[in-house]
Amino acid sequence: MDILLNAWRYLENRYPNWELTIAGPDDGGYLSDMKQLASALQLGKVEFVGPIYGKQKENLLLSSDLYVLPTHSENFGMTVAEALAHGVPVIVTKGAPWQRVEDYRCGWWIDLSEETLITCLDNALAMEDQELRSMGDRGKTWMLQQFSWSSVAEKMERTYSWLLEGGELPAWIDL
Repeated sequence: MDILLNAWRYLENRYPNWELTIAGPDDGGYLSDMKQLASALQLGKVEFVGPIYGKQKENLLLSSDLYVLPTHSENFGMTVAEALAHGVPVIVTKGAPWQRVEDYRCGWWIDLSEETLITCLDNALAMEDQELRSMGDRGKTWMLQQFSWSSVAEKMERTYSWLLEGGELPAWIDL
């Protein structure tokens, strides 16, 4: 999160209509350090909302124009999938396995560095609203196609059928 706050200090005054909301639990116990960093950087448009769930999380996602996950390591990054499913384009660092956001043109998959994040955020924040919405729509479509219950059930059925009866290897299985 410190990389995001450091990047934001270069951008918040350039984009007066944008604000940064940081949501989530205080994993690792360093939330107070991040609040102190935001204060030291004199960031005026940052809000720490803590953990949110249910309807509150849904409302935050629906009101968001962009989701950012700067991470050293995530095994999946469920919050990325949630943002995409709500039609929010994403910026995700390469510590999370979300390289396909670029294939689906619904976000950016970038190296984890302050400079790279500044450049990516600068480009994203300068985009027209409609372009960001189109990216979000593509992400939502991708999530429905790949991760909806009906999609998962169909893949399970086809996988078990392949295991029992043979035939062509399903595309989602890597051997």
